[in-house]
Amino acid sequence: MFREKLHYIVLVLLCLVFTNQLSLQAQEITCPSDEHLEFQRLIYPDLNQKLQQIAQHTRQVLRYVNLRNDETILIPVVFHIVYEDDADNLPLWVIESQLAVLNEDFQRLNQDQDDQWPQAGNPKISFVLAAYDPEGNPSSGIIRIKTDSTSFRRHNDPIKFNHSGGSDAWPATDYLNIWVGNLEGNYLGYAQFPGGGRDSTDGIVINTRNFGRTSDTQLGRTATHEVGHWLNVNHIWGIGCDIDDGVADTPDAAYPSYGCQLNKHTCGSLDMVKNFMDLSNDNCMNLFTQGQVDRMRAQFAPGGFRESILHSIGLDPKSEDDDPQEEACPAPYDLFITLNQGYFLASWEGSADEYIFQIKLPVFNQWIEIVHTQTSMSGYIPGFNSFEARVKSICGEEESNWSIFPVSTVSQRARLSTIDMFHLSPNPAHDQVSIEWPLVDYISANGQPKLQAPSRNVQLDIFNLNGQHLFQQEYDWYDGMASFVINDWSPGIYFAVLSDQNGQVIYRTKMIKQ
Repeated sequence: MFREKLHYIVLVLLCLVFTNQLSLQAQEITCPSDEHLEFQRLIYPDLNQKLQQIAQHTRQVLRYVNLRNDETILIPVVFHIVYEDDADNLPLWVIESQLAVLNEDFQRLNQDQDDQWPQAGNPKISFVLAAYDPEGNPSSGIIRIKTDSTSFRRHNDPIKFNHSGGSDAWPATDYLNIWVGNLEGNYLGYAQFPGGGRDSTDGIVINTRNFGRTSDTQLGRTATHEVGHWLNVNHIWGIGCDIDDGVADTPDAAYPSYGCQLNKHTCGSLDMVKNFMDLSNDNCMNLFTQGQVDRMRAQFAPGGFRESILHSIGLDPKSEDDDPQEEACPAPYDLFITLNQGYFLASWEGSADEYIFQIKLPVFNQWIEIVHTQTSMSGYIPGFNSFEARVKSICGEEESNWSIFPVSTVSQRARLSTIDMFHLSPNPAHDQVSIEWPLVDYISANGQPKLQAPSRNVQLDIFNLNGQHLFQQEYDWYDGMASFVINDWSPGIYFAVLSDQNGQVIYRTKMIKQ
């Protein structure tokens, strides 16, 4: 046992030396045998036995079970957005872009795929936002946690626990947990292998700056790589050419690739630098091999470590014992509210045509009611430090139960953000895009946030990366929404700019056309 532990300690030390030498160019700082896993081995003495059992099951499945069928595996995802700076409270379109990248890469729908490696495979795995939380309540699949921690280290996983400024995991038997936050050092992300630690830490972690498809070079492939680990796929290189990844159809490689080293040879053959499990740049990687695919899908075979997720409560409809009135008209969920200098902003998720939003101030014993068709509400209540708010859905003649907002109080740290107040969807988009805005305009004066009524007319302009003007239309601000068709536009990145009648930019955001 001592010699075994010493072996792992040596591997970790080798890793630290290895990665420190390459840290300036490394896309992901990790070691050849995955330093995070080796660290977990040192913490949990029974981990080796569990990993051996999983490895044995994988070998048996690969030998006796036909995994190459047309059935798509569906995995519910919960994103834990942990942020200290409001700018890191990522908007919905960034989260949706990351989900789209995972679905493209794990269904071989990525546009950058090529035929260089004939052994490329299709995992046929689909990722969806969890529709229900562990208690069976409707959910957006997104948890937003304001933290006092400026960054998180990897060891001991503080980002994964409420008590250390992070967010508690949802059960790993039912969900893929993806934590997003600022990581210490140069880490882009890390993952927990099947059986590689506690259930309460099972999932992947992505550095905020490396999350989502946000530029020509940042394509969201860090998450693709880490989910590969979560599905039991190793890095494609070893320490030298004597240790491989356990997959027969990936060429041996002595060390990882950085940048896009298309002619790299390290073990007598061309290295597969385009593999998602190497460390090449996002715009260089484009495939998993069939051998890697088989390892992934073995985890969902009978007795596999991830098999239970196929029957996740996050995918299933609510029990038939639930009130059919609630099922016919679901209550709003994922409620969020802020109050700052008398101005409040409330938002929620739901699918109803209309909502009733109510607010009650401390000195009044009655609710003020507003009927609203959008999923956000803003207003001004000067002189109050707190209030109560609730909202319910209206579905024709049906009404849902009330959903109660958390109590909102004035805070020096609370500040409104244009990211929270404007919503572009879908993003990425294929055929049509809608942009929604609140009925008041957020501006910043002398570094202090405040709200003011906008001019009645606003103009929406769309530009491509070359500055070409593709769309222009005027709207009444109080319309609250604009829609435009983009089905004949070329795939790529565009910019949407909303201006007032004096040409002053109110809002600017990036849009992706697929």
